[in-house]
Amino acid sequence: MLFAAELGWTRILLEGDSLTTIKKLNSVEEDRLLLRPIINNIRVMRQQFENVSYLFVSRMANSAAHILALEGR
Repeated sequence: MLFAAELGWTRILLEGDSLTTIKKLNSVEEDRLLLRPIINNIRVMRQQFENVSYLFVSRMANSAAHILALEGR
């Protein structure tokens, strides 16, 4: 989101392979899980954009991102 904001993008689609996280981002309810600080930070950053969509993508369909995440560990 920081990268998209720096480029001046106003509409973005964020994909993730954690269904729990995507559901929390699409919900208006306050999160009580350990993800709360992350979810709240994303919600604050969302205000910089005209439109933000969150989409669940399975790991099988998102293999490139999954490989990059594993390399980052």
